[in-house]
Amino acid sequence: MIKNFLLPLMMAALMFTFVACGDDKDEAPLPEESIEDIIDSVEASPDVIDTVVQTPTPETPKKDGDKTPATPTDATKKPLEGYVASLDGLVQGGNGRVSKADASAIVGRGGILVFKSGNTVYFVYNEDGSFASKRLASFASADKVGILGKSQSKGGINIFIMTMIDAI
Repeated sequence: MIKNFLLPLMMAALMFTFVACGDDKDEAPLPEESIEDIIDSVEASPDVIDTVVQTPTPETPKKDGDKTPATPTDATKKPLEGYVASLDGLVQGGNGRVSKADASAIVGRGGILVFKSGNTVYFVYNEDGSFASKRLASFASADKVGILGKSQSKGGINIFIMTMIDAI
């Protein structure tokens, strides 16, 4: 029985060896081109014409209710009006409104509260540079909140340096 198994195995190994060791042919040598020849051939190739046409994006007209500032807002005399929102709630597609208890729980677990005015979302900081989520949490239940300070926009992110906050 072993002979019946070994004989075909040996034959297959010999056939594989003959096929794998076939003629040892040299590969065709690569053309001897210099860098200058390659550069000349690239420079001589026809220019590619760009067929993509850029169309200017139309500006969307601002609505009366849209309070999105185009420039930094100076709210040192007249407060910026809006409401306290959960960043998680806004990202998930809601309006972000939270109760005072929910806001305290969000701050307790390290979540982020933001200030939403019109269609603009602001990350609010205290004057000393600390994040103002704890102060915002105490005004979360108010329908309308006013904050005084100055806004900045850095890298597409709206930041508000708050001097005072109060429910309106």
